[in-house]
Amino acid sequence: MTIEIEDFYFNVIIGVLDKERITPQKVIIHFVGKYTYNGKYINYALVKEYIQNTLINEKFFVLEEALIYLLDNIKVNFKNFEYLYIQIKKPSIIENAVVCVADERSYFKEN
Repeated sequence: MTIEIEDFYFNVIIGVLDKERITPQKVIIHFVGKYTYNGKYINYALVKEYIQNTLINEKFFVLEEALIYLLDNIKVNFKNFEYLYIQIKKPSIIENAVVCVADERSYFKEN
């Protein structure tokens, strides 16, 4: 089973520039999580809420730190995920481009 949360956006304090530490900026999240459905589902609304609350409350300096933190802690909080992919975009930090970081983790068990 795959959960995808696409084009999920909100404003956060994230970045190293002085203006980024003061003024919230828009981030756009793309999340993919895979798990084996065995009668128990993963509530995608709780995953969405976790991502948003984490990024708002932690006020990361770089996208890479935010991404690693999310990958590590989503697995802790939602144990049934076997695969995670997260992309974090900052659409307005540089002119004429959208910058992003992305990474994935696989937790599939070998038979």
